[in-house]
Amino acid sequence: MYISKLYIHGFKSFLNKTNLQFGEGITTVIGPNGCGKTNIVDAIRWILGEQKQSVLRSTRMEDIIFNGTKHHKPLGFCEVSLTIHNNRGVLPIEYDEVEVTRRVYRSGESEYLLNKVPCRLKDITELFIDTGMGAHAYSVMELKMVDTILSYNPADRRSMFEEAAGVKHYKKQRRSTFRQLETTLNDLSRVKDILSEVNDKVRSLGLQLKRFERHKKLALKLKSSEILLAQIQTQILNETEIPINQKLNEVRNRHLTLSGQLTLDESLISQNKKRFEDQKLILENMNKEISDTDRELRSLNDKILVWTEQKKSNESRILQITDEKILNEDRKNSLVSQIQDIQKTMKELQPKIDEYKNNYEQLTSELQIINDNLKSHDQAQNKIKYKLDANTRSLYNSQAELSQVKSNLSINSEDINRKHVVKEESIDLLGKLQFELEEISGKIKKQERINSTLSIELESQEEKRSVFEDDLFTKKEQLLQYNVDLKNEINRLQFFKELVLKNEGISDGAKYILSNKNKFDGVIGTVSDIISVDEKYRKVIEIGLGSTSEYIITDTYKNALKILTFIREQGNLSINIIPLDRMPALDQHTTKNETQSAITKIKCDNEYKPLMNFLLKNLVLIESEAQLISSKKSFGDHIDFVTLSGEYFGANNTIKILSRKKGSTLGRRTQISEIEKKIAKLEKANDQITKEINRTESDANKLAKYIDQSMASLDGQIKTLQSLESKKNNISYDIKHNVKNIEKIDKEIVAANKQNDELINKHSDLTKITESLKDENTKIQKELNKKESSLISLRVNQNNVQQTVQDAWVKLIEIKKECEGYEYRINSSTQQQKDLDIQSERINNEVEECKHSITKLASDLELADIKKNEINILKNDQLDNKVVIESDYNKYFEEMEGLQEGIRDQQKVKEKNIFEIQEYEIKLTEIQKEKQLIQQRIQDKHDSEIPAEVLNLDELNESELRDSIDSIDRSIQRIGPVNMAVSEEFDQESGRLEFLTGQHDDLVESEITLKETISKIDEEVKIKFLKVFEEIRVNFNKTYAMFFEGGTADIRLIGDEDPLESDIVITAKPPGKRTQTIRMLSAGEKSLTAIALLFAIYLVKPSPFCILDEVDAPLDDTNIGKFTKVLKEFSKKTQFIIVTHNKLTMDKSDYLYGVTQEEDGVSSIVSVKFSSADSDSQIAST
Repeated sequence: MYISKLYIHGFKSFLNKTNLQFGEGITTVIGPNGCGKTNIVDAIRWILGEQKQSVLRSTRMEDIIFNGTKHHKPLGFCEVSLTIHNNRGVLPIEYDEVEVTRRVYRSGESEYLLNKVPCRLKDITELFIDTGMGAHAYSVMELKMVDTILSYNPADRRSMFEEAAGVKHYKKQRRSTFRQLETTLNDLSRVKDILSEVNDKVRSLGLQLKRFERHKKLALKLKSSEILLAQIQTQILNETEIPINQKLNEVRNRHLTLSGQLTLDESLISQNKKRFEDQKLILENMNKEISDTDRELRSLNDKILVWTEQKKSNESRILQITDEKILNEDRKNSLVSQIQDIQKTMKELQPKIDEYKNNYEQLTSELQIINDNLKSHDQAQNKIKYKLDANTRSLYNSQAELSQVKSNLSINSEDINRKHVVKEESIDLLGKLQFELEEISGKIKKQERINSTLSIELESQEEKRSVFEDDLFTKKEQLLQYNVDLKNEINRLQFFKELVLKNEGISDGAKYILSNKNKFDGVIGTVSDIISVDEKYRKVIEIGLGSTSEYIITDTYKNALKILTFIREQGNLSINIIPLDRMPALDQHTTKNETQSAITKIKCDNEYKPLMNFLLKNLVLIESEAQLISSKKSFGDHIDFVTLSGEYFGANNTIKILSRKKGSTLGRRTQISEIEKKIAKLEKANDQITKEINRTESDANKLAKYIDQSMASLDGQIKTLQSLESKKNNISYDIKHNVKNIEKIDKEIVAANKQNDELINKHSDLTKITESLKDENTKIQKELNKKESSLISLRVNQNNVQQTVQDAWVKLIEIKKECEGYEYRINSSTQQQKDLDIQSERINNEVEECKHSITKLASDLELADIKKNEINILKNDQLDNKVVIESDYNKYFEEMEGLQEGIRDQQKVKEKNIFEIQEYEIKLTEIQKEKQLIQQRIQDKHDSEIPAEVLNLDELNESELRDSIDSIDRSIQRIGPVNMAVSEEFDQESGRLEFLTGQHDDLVESEITLKETISKIDEEVKIKFLKVFEEIRVNFNKTYAMFFEGGTADIRLIGDEDPLESDIVITAKPPGKRTQTIRMLSAGEKSLTAIALLFAIYLVKPSPFCILDEVDAPLDDTNIGKFTKVLKEFSKKTQFIIVTHNKLTMDKSDYLYGVTQEEDGVSSIVSVKFSSADSDSQIAST
């Protein structure tokens, strides 16, 4: 099983889509610092489920997305895919090829895919858990993790061992089980408290049920009596109602007669009013017609005025247009004469134009001949110049090369002399370095002896600190237990306070009244709220009060009835109430043995003593059953007796053994008091153990400070040793480098002498070539001078002819422009003629239109005068009709006023009749209302109707019936408050008790099961962990010996009986040295020790692949050889991907990837696969 492919796109510096193909064996990733090698390791960590930004070398998850460069914009997301060849089935999945993909967007959204199917991060984590391949497993190892593996933090080190043992899954399951157990215990404690209260409530409701049945019988008898009384009262009201109805009918008949007469009169008024309204409408229409006629006449006058003005305007326009037409004809004649003059002038200019044109063409021909002659001379001169330039360039190049040879010859001679000087200096330096090497070696041996002494002393102090830490751990465990107990007691206290606050254990009605106490007058509280009892007598008082301890107390019977009425309206609530004003007065006479009465064992205000006397006066406290007989003689047989232990002897010779009521409010307050005392005790113990811990921590801190100082001293000595070793390595390197440098200088001197000889020969050849080129240059220059003299005379002649041609051309152009001006004036005059013709035609058309308009307006004015006369005649007729219509309108109005006066007199009589009817109806309504009240009272109180049968009132006595009802009511009052919903509550609470009992049993069974599960997990994990630990221990000694022949190493568990919580101590002894702490090892020794431990874990549970990020950096060449030898051996079963700068490590790899940045900020890949047969390689760029 191995990683076969890694796909990266947009992750950190990898802008482009990049594919890395991996094979089995060793793959190395190389490249310069900052090119992006470690980004490949981060990409693998990230795809394996890493969530910490610090591990990915980022501050935010967004930082892993390519952030842009000078030439590239930032990307919006990044994606990494890892393909794993699952041929050995290590991953718990059925596929041979597993592809894990992860994406993240700048918006913060993430995606996970498993074989291209969306999944959760949890699915990825569980896939790799306990396989050695997770994000935090030992499959990915960086240089900084060497210190983590060998660190003093036990958790960091133990994590690898747990991963190898495969117990992380078990620990996760164990934590989950512990949380379930804690929840179960809390639920069990709560259920026990609630179960006790419900049990007491069921017993109390059983007693209330008996009282309810007796109350029900009396209530039925009361109902029948009150219904009979209501029937009698209703029949009496019915007999009173009959004469009132007779009188009401008489008044109603008179009222109907008068209403008929009024209806007839109103009908006449309606008819008259209709005629009046019709006449009014005719008058309004006539006024409207007259108004329309006036409006039409005004409109016609306006039109006549407008038409007259328009006619005058048209006549004036005709005169104006005629004047314009005469003017246009004069302008047209003038233009014809002007065109004829211009044409005559143009005809006279034409011979002169032809003369100038012929002269210009003759001069142009002469100039062309001169130009051709000049061109041939130019070409000959250019050839001579080109030849001279070429010769001059050759001469310049030859001289430059000669100068360069001279310079090189001088530099080479100086370089040879300098190399001789450097060689002599290197030989002197080599002698000094060899002397320093011997001196440093002596210092190193001395420093190693000092370090060994300090190490022994430090180990002794570490053992003392371990003793302090064990003691401190024990005390902190005690403190933790105290804190847990304190927290549990505080939770219990809060629970009971909530019960008191929420009034748990009392009826729903009482809860509501107490919660809304300010809404009801006279509410004092419950019986248990007004008394206090010593702990010794608490059980006795709880037994004596029973369920009455939960009753509500009011100041008056009236306020109690108001509350009962409210509760009855709610329908689903129940309540028991005791009014104080109905309590019998306290008997001041002192009876014999009054100190034995239960009433003397409670404390309350004087105003509540009559109530407590009423509730407890028949209860006497005795020491034991032996005093029962004597006490009965003293107090009588009507008294109940109770002992302090809860034995109850009733007056009716019943005997009961009663336990204390846990659900009682008195019990709750006692528990609250006891819990508060226990909390105070725990807080005191907590403070004491805290002080002891502080003292122990102080002593431990002092020792730790001393150890830190010792460690600092040891670190200083180790650094001194490391500095000496580093200096020794540097000197050794300088000696090797110096020897190589001397050999190199000798070779360079030989090569420089050879080069000097070649330069001298070249200098001689170049000197001869330069002289030859100078002679040839002189000959060419003479020939060029002759050509230039001939060319000058030709150019003078060309300039003269060219000036004559130019003058002829100017004259020709001037005369042509004059002709063009004459042509333009002819065209302009012709266009003006055409415009005048168009204007004349428009004037003629406009004259015709004006004449036609004048004719039409004259006709319209004649017709308007005729229509005006007709309208005046119509208006006079309309005014005559209006006078007649107004006369009829006034007549109808006077008739209507007379009829309305008669109706007003009849209306007064009608109103008087209505008042009498209303008085009789009010009396009848009052009787009906009284009957309804009686019916409603019976309906509300007994939910029944009053029978309709007629009774013989002579045989019934209403007074005796009222006395009977009062007697029944007093009997009900003596029974006291009754819970009307007690039957339903009893059934409900009984069912609740059964349900809670079942829940309690289930929780107890669940607690046992969870504890067994935890115990089983602990046993399995311990066995598994110890087995793997021993295997790693044996393997570690073997792998360490592979790196350090003759060296030994060991791992041990110390500090705790539980191996899963014990510290893991690593010791290592390189060959030739005493056993040392890990802290004293050099950086190279630490790296090899960590790698040896890693390989020891691999031998127990091989990880399919391992990624090493520059872990070989601290190793010298010797240790690199050991490292690569072991690496090659393990690569037969495990795939290794190594980020390195070391050439020896690269030499052992099967595949090599080079990471480079051809463009700043953008990483790219170059891969090389090494052949097993030879050193040839195949290179492919990705």
